[in-house]
Amino acid sequence: MKFIILKAIIFLAIILFSNSTMIERVKKGKSQAKTQAKSKGDLFYVYLYVNDELFVEGKLSLSGLTTSTDDWRGIVILKENTKNEESLKNYSVALKDNKIMIPYRHFNDNFKYGNPYFASKYIVSTFNSFGKSNNFKIKFEYNVIGWAINDDEGNSIEAALNKNKNNAKSKIGDLISTASNGAHNYVTAKQLMDKKKTDSDAKATEISYYEKRMKDRGVEIEQNNANMESTKSKAVTAENEKTKLEREATEIQQEISNYARELVRLTQKEEFLNTQTESISVEQSKIYEAGQLKKFNDAIKSLEYEVPLAKDVIKAAVDAIQGESKDIETCKTKINSIYP
Repeated sequence: MKFIILKAIIFLAIILFSNSTMIERVKKGKSQAKTQAKSKGDLFYVYLYVNDELFVEGKLSLSGLTTSTDDWRGIVILKENTKNEESLKNYSVALKDNKIMIPYRHFNDNFKYGNPYFASKYIVSTFNSFGKSNNFKIKFEYNVIGWAINDDEGNSIEAALNKNKNNAKSKIGDLISTASNGAHNYVTAKQLMDKKKTDSDAKATEISYYEKRMKDRGVEIEQNNANMESTKSKAVTAENEKTKLEREATEIQQEISNYARELVRLTQKEEFLNTQTESISVEQSKIYEAGQLKKFNDAIKSLEYEVPLAKDVIKAAVDAIQGESKDIETCKTKINSIYP
C-alpha cells in the first residue's frame, strides 16, 4: 500500500514538473517569436556559417533561387548584419543594393537540408577557398512554437541550390573552353600573318637587287653603244674591236633577258604570297564571323568579374594575343588548370 502511494506521489511530481517546464518554454517561445520573426513569405532570414563561425546574417529568397536569372552565379543574400568583415570579403562577392553572393563554383558537395529536434533547420555543404576545404552552413530561424520554414520549403531550397550549382559550374566550364579555343585560334592566325610578312620582306629585297642589276646593265649598254658609234669613224683596224663590243652587247642583252625572266618568276611568287594573304584574311574573317573572338572577349570579361582565380587565364590569353608567348600548349595548360 505504501509503495503504491509513493508511486502516485512520484508520478504527480513528474506531471507538475513537466507542466512547469512546458509553460516556461511556451513563454520563452512567445518571447523569441516576438524578437526573431524576421522571415516573411518566401524571404527567409538566415545565418551563414563557415567552419561553425557566423560571418553574416541576411535574407534568402526562395523565388530568387528558382526563377531569377540574376542568381545563377551564386547564392544571393540581402545582407542585414555583418559579423566578420574579413570572412565576408574572403567568401563572398559584393553586389549592388546591399546584396552579397557566395559563388557556386567554390562548392564541392551537394547541398543537404536538415531538420533536427529542438534546433534550427539548416542546409550544409563544403566549398574551397584559398586551396582549403571549408564547412558551410545556412541556418534558419528557430521557433519553439511553429516554424520559420517548413520541410517542403527546405527541400525546395536544397533542390534549387544543387540545380543552380551544377548549372553554374557547367557555364563556367564553357567560358573557360571558349577562352582556350579563342586564344589558340588567334595565336595561330597571328603566326601565319607574321610568317607571310617575313617572306614578303625577303622577296622584296631580292627583287630590289635584280632591279639594280638591270639598271647597272642598262648603263653598260649605253656606254657600249657610245663606244660603238665612236669606232665607226676609226680605221678598218678597229673593226675587230667593234665586233668584240657587239658580241659583248649581245651577251649583256641575253643577261638582261635572263634578269627579266627572273623578275617575272619573283612577281609570280609575290602574287602567290598575296593569294595566301587573302586566304589567311578569309580564314580570319571566318573566325570573326563564327563569333569565336567575340566569345573569347565576353569570356574574359565574365571571368575577370566572376572568377578571381581566372587571372592566370586572362594573362595567358593576352600574352598569346600580344605575341609575348609563342607556346600555345603552355597557354592552354594554364587556362585549363583553372577551377573547375
